[in-house]
Amino acid sequence: MNCQENLITNVLPVPTWNRFAVNNTVLKASFSNKDAVFPHITALSSHVHLTSKKNESAAKLFALCPSDKAIAKIDADCAIARSISITKDANLKEPLIIDFSLPDKTAQCETFDISLGENSSCEIIFAYGSDNFSAKGDHRCLIRILAAKGAKLKLKTLNALGASFSHYEAILASLDDNAAMSLQQMVLGGKEALQSAYIELKGTGASSDISVNYLGHSEQKIDFNHVTRHLGAKSKSQTVLNGILQKGAKKTARATIDFVHGCKKASGNETENVLLLDKNIVNKSVPLILCDEDNVIGNHGTTIGSIDNQTLFYMLSRGLSQAEANKLFLDSLIEKCQKSMPESFSERIEKLMGDYDE
Repeated sequence: MNCQENLITNVLPVPTWNRFAVNNTVLKASFSNKDAVFPHITALSSHVHLTSKKNESAAKLFALCPSDKAIAKIDADCAIARSISITKDANLKEPLIIDFSLPDKTAQCETFDISLGENSSCEIIFAYGSDNFSAKGDHRCLIRILAAKGAKLKLKTLNALGASFSHYEAILASLDDNAAMSLQQMVLGGKEALQSAYIELKGTGASSDISVNYLGHSEQKIDFNHVTRHLGAKSKSQTVLNGILQKGAKKTARATIDFVHGCKKASGNETENVLLLDKNIVNKSVPLILCDEDNVIGNHGTTIGSIDNQTLFYMLSRGLSQAEANKLFLDSLIEKCQKSMPESFSERIEKLMGDYDE
């Protein structure tokens, strides 16, 4: 089945003035379930059960984002459906890597359901790349996570797609008592990069740590929506976004901490740092705290600006040009992403950045 629709996604939990154009964004969907491109999956073990069907228990996670039409459409029309189960008390030593290499004119979406048994721990990496830098297509991925009591998950996603790809990634997660999830999203490629994460800290002492590193360039559209709902008492969350914008990039980032009634002694922090390297860019940051509980701690803040004059003067006085000074900051962000991934991905990231520089 092929379909093309304009779907509302990345919906701000509580709308603000429409004239700000931040309440949501539109995903121009083009899906096909023909000639599906399957990922290469490594580090499977006896503690990892992989099946070619959805986990029906994960369907309840749609309640986290009832207004998001894109997520429901992806799940309904997905070309690939996989369930990954980590057994109780398992401690995986090697990361489970799900690696996509997408050819030109790809148009598909997938659903991955991940369930972690009690007191299990693992690292899972989703990497999206394309056959070549000029390849174009539409790629959508839905990841749903159920973490049982005491489970620990490190989830990393890398967007290293070609310059003409449109990529959308949605993550829905529910964490039980003392479960913990760290999410690291790295956005380096694509013409359009839309990312969302809806995390429900359901249990007492549940915690989440979201880290986003992004590089906007070549008139790229980047759109984020991160929502953390605190339901459990003493739950903790942290969301940190670090990015660089240049060459006509447009970025919108929504980050919401939602303290639900009953989450006593919960705490949430949100921070964004944006470095602007050009004048012809658009940056919109929407930090939001919702609170229906009085015994909580919530903080949010955003820092936006260019290289300060004192730092720039120092660099120029050491013989660097403006372009070389900018490149130092770009290289720092890229190196941070490379260090976060297995060594086999370093060359892929470096080549992608080299293609953008040409």
